[in-house]
Amino acid sequence: MGIRESCLRLFSLRRATVAVAAGVLTTGCVKPPPAYPFVPMHEAIRRVNANNAPFASAAGGVKASPLDAAIRFREHEGAPARQFSFSGVLGFHEPRDMVLQLREGLGNTVVLQAGSNESDYWLWVKPEIDTLWWGTYPKPAPESAPGTEPSAQDRLGETTSAPASRPASAGSSTPGARSLGDMPIRPDDLIEVLGLAILPTDTTGPGGPVYQSQPTRNVLIFLEYDETGQGYIEKEYHLDRAPPYLVRELLFRDPDGRVRMNAALTDYRPVRGSGSLAAHKIRIEWPSADSWLELRIRRFTLETEPFLSPQNPREQGVRARREVRVGSSLEEPAEGRPGGAM
Repeated sequence: MGIRESCLRLFSLRRATVAVAAGVLTTGCVKPPPAYPFVPMHEAIRRVNANNAPFASAAGGVKASPLDAAIRFREHEGAPARQFSFSGVLGFHEPRDMVLQLREGLGNTVVLQAGSNESDYWLWVKPEIDTLWWGTYPKPAPESAPGTEPSAQDRLGETTSAPASRPASAGSSTPGARSLGDMPIRPDDLIEVLGLAILPTDTTGPGGPVYQSQPTRNVLIFLEYDETGQGYIEKEYHLDRAPPYLVRELLFRDPDGRVRMNAALTDYRPVRGSGSLAAHKIRIEWPSADSWLELRIRRFTLETEPFLSPQNPREQGVRARREVRVGSSLEEPAEGRPGGAM
């Protein structure tokens, strides 16, 4: 090898060495993923419930005020996307009393309300469309007579596979019925997404949950069954394996396996009046509906005054231009009903 070739080879080697050194300096050494001690399912659930216990026992529930909300949704499939931002307040009381109320302007006018109580759930959007969606929760099935053993199919139908009671089925056999999926923002989803509810401690039965330990998350997988008895993953609760060991992500799925809703909970901070924590930033996405809602909560407070269960706006005399009964074929203007304002 000549002197020229030797010099060129040495130069190339030095250049490669410098490049590798520069890469190490800029990217750093690859760190191994953090290792967290394994905990069984009941311990992971206990940690969440220990944090959330004060919320469940508080007479006034939990109040988020003030909060800022950014929203994008479509009134129905094919409609233009609407996007706006408002400030407001949110109240929650176990098991399913919840109201999110947003206002605008100096007149403090209500522009959106999403709510739920023992019997109803609803969404009222005022700007431009003035539409009220509402539905009712199914009534509890009557208890079996003493000594009567329910059938396997009855037990399957009674399975509660998630922490909160679900609204009526998204579908309906009534011609022209409006499905639950027609509701752009689902109040029943919002109740669970707050991450403040008590998780089930009875983990037996066909609904689960099934437990999966991942590198940074402990996952509770809740099962559901369609009318043919085919099982599918309905919900996933992702619990952080690092302190504070609380809910970090939720995935809700359709029977075909597609993600119906996903939510991320971040910025956990103390709730005033308690030693517990709550997520102060929550982002919810409904992929198939091309909708999302982001809440930035500036202050959470544990309330001591008795919580007043919210009412469906139509029970308060609200007159929306358009009214949609979810789970039925009802869709009519509110003309002719006693008027009122929220």
